[in-house]
Amino acid sequence: MAHEELRDVIQRYRTVDDQLHALNRQVMELRATRKEVETQIIEIVRQPEYAEVQKMNISADNSVIHIKRPGTWCAPVSLSQQKIIQFINEYFDITPAAEYNGGGCAGFVLMAAKRGLVGNTFKIERSIPF
Repeated sequence: MAHEELRDVIQRYRTVDDQLHALNRQVMELRATRKEVETQIIEIVRQPEYAEVQKMNISADNSVIHIKRPGTWCAPVSLSQQKIIQFINEYFDITPAAEYNGGGCAGFVLMAAKRGLVGNTFKIERSIPF
């Protein structure tokens, strides 16, 4: 009896796992299609008549397409322990001892981390209201 139960559970697991694999393939295909459409949007908004366009409202679902131009957005900041230590050491190297403070140090670390993260490409994002 236990063997049959195990076999049934394993078969259910396999079925669910197969469904997940199929959905993941579909998601990958949809992401590739979305990337192609983003490229088309970017080609259009590069034209001079769209130079001031930063967002577009979609009335069908009240969502908003945000068009972020090169140099106007930053990638998410992710810091390793090694990078944090490097930036803190830089802070102490250039800051006079009398001006040391936690807020200044934290601000310096964040600004140092963001320096290399300014996006130099267009970025398209959609926000959906809840």
